[in-house]
Amino acid sequence: MVIDGEVTLERSFGFANLEWDAPTSKETVFHIGSESKQFTAYLITKLIVEEKLRLNDDARHLLDYCDTFPYPLRIQDLLRHTSGMADYLSKNVEVLDKNGKAAEGFSGGRGYFGSVRVRQAIVERSVLQNCPAPIYEYSNSNYVILADIVSLLEGKEFATVAEEAIFQPLEMTRTFFDVARARVVERRATAYAPDLRLPDQYLSRLKNFDVVGNVGLVTTVDDLVKWEKNFWSDQLPNRVILERMLSFHGVKRDDGMLYRCGMEFGDVGGEPYVSHGGRMDGFKSVILRMPRKKLSLIYLSNCDVPFISSEAIGREIASVCA
Repeated sequence: MVIDGEVTLERSFGFANLEWDAPTSKETVFHIGSESKQFTAYLITKLIVEEKLRLNDDARHLLDYCDTFPYPLRIQDLLRHTSGMADYLSKNVEVLDKNGKAAEGFSGGRGYFGSVRVRQAIVERSVLQNCPAPIYEYSNSNYVILADIVSLLEGKEFATVAEEAIFQPLEMTRTFFDVARARVVERRATAYAPDLRLPDQYLSRLKNFDVVGNVGLVTTVDDLVKWEKNFWSDQLPNRVILERMLSFHGVKRDDGMLYRCGMEFGDVGGEPYVSHGGRMDGFKSVILRMPRKKLSLIYLSNCDVPFISSEAIGREIASVCA
């Protein structure tokens, strides 16, 4: 818990690795899944502030692999999930290739998918695009494309841009976008899920991706505290970027929450809050902020308990703190 830039409560529970009885700590490294999206949105907003990109720019005119989409892929629609684009992670969707055969999809998280394969899947699903409209349709594909646009316009790998623009200035020394799944990372937690067949037993979940933008960020509680301090005080060189992120026109979801720039804006008990959840290969995360209280809550886990979403955890935390 961070209040007005200061850590007021910090607790670690359980194990980073069950086989070695290694406990978790504030220095344990976690994948944070879709929490990565707000960092991607920050880098896109930086390009907009620097007038290298506009909200109405069409990704089809920037990235060659996007030219198969029938409708525009405007930056503003990608940021708020209103592009109408199918999610590359969507299951049970049969897409035909140019020969009329079912294109290879993903096996529900059991098969490896790298960045090249993800782009292929995005192209395969381009025929499923709905006409962009102010209707929230969550799609990880949006943020993969946004990351590729950052890389294109900056002339560097996306992970390098994030390192130079965010992590180095804030001294987030244990944070990076993981583009090499076999990389050895000191103090990285192993991810688990309960074995539903055997009570009190767990199964390890192996990382099977190296795509970045929508997911892929690796970090610690200590480093995320530095990011939260920046959220409240805007310590990075260009102080208007966060203000622009928070002022972009969002889209209202069916549950009444507003979505923009990798963040969900809601209200509980009359108290507004900003949140998002992350889930990927056994890891779960929540970052929740309450602007009136200048309060941030960071939750990182390496155990994917079924039927409990990160978003539900965030809403429960918000109701307790309201």
